[in-house]
Amino acid sequence: MTTHQSRPLEGATVVVIGGSSGMGLGVARSAAAQGAASVVVTSRSADRLPDAAARVTEGVTGAAPKVDALVCDLTDEQSIDALFDRVGPLDHLVVTASPGSSGSAFLDTEESQARAFVDGKLWGSWRAARRAALRMTGVGAAGRSITFATGGMSVRPMAGRIPVTVAFAGVEALARALAVELAPLRVNVIRPGMTDTEMWSSVPEDQRREIFAEFAKNTPARRVGLPEDIGAAATYAMTAGFVTGAVLDVDGGSLLT
Repeated sequence: MTTHQSRPLEGATVVVIGGSSGMGLGVARSAAAQGAASVVVTSRSADRLPDAAARVTEGVTGAAPKVDALVCDLTDEQSIDALFDRVGPLDHLVVTASPGSSGSAFLDTEESQARAFVDGKLWGSWRAARRAALRMTGVGAAGRSITFATGGMSVRPMAGRIPVTVAFAGVEALARALAVELAPLRVNVIRPGMTDTEMWSSVPEDQRREIFAEFAKNTPARRVGLPEDIGAAATYAMTAGFVTGAVLDVDGGSLLT
């Protein structure tokens, strides 16, 4: 006799802003594998969406979720409004998207360019969280969550990437504040380290392998991250009912070295 084994996200609606590729797609695939009934993935580019929708359910055993792939630009308030109007009620929001270029060296970067990145990441996350929370609060909020993705530069800055540090640190502070104000709705952050995703596709393969090998040699986990590592962390953040206001380092221990 076969028995039904409940999966942690059984029946849930999960929205992943930035879920058309890379880490966000890893989150969407993990949600699908853990029983979500509906998974919504977004991209700024409509061209990526058909392929993303198909990839979310690859390898899922059991009932596959309903998958919607929608356009959403985190830098555009109207685009965010349109997304949540389309989605309606939801259980979990994960924001992995970041805006475009953050500029270069501090003295060579115009304020407008730096502001565009910070506004897109920080205020885009703020807007998305607010729209989602309006649909999550009240009865059942204790079982719902918002999860943001940042990166190690929030605590370990790199020359030439100041807007990234400012934006990531701001998002982490936002998460802690929202965890207090929106309770019992839970709000957390995953902080990925170096992860092998499509983001690296513009780097020649030999150079990419060299970068990854150097990272692995100096990192306790002895490897780079994979999208499924980020997906597993996000699923944990969605389902761990006693975890809120936390930052989960998913970096193979690289911040220790």
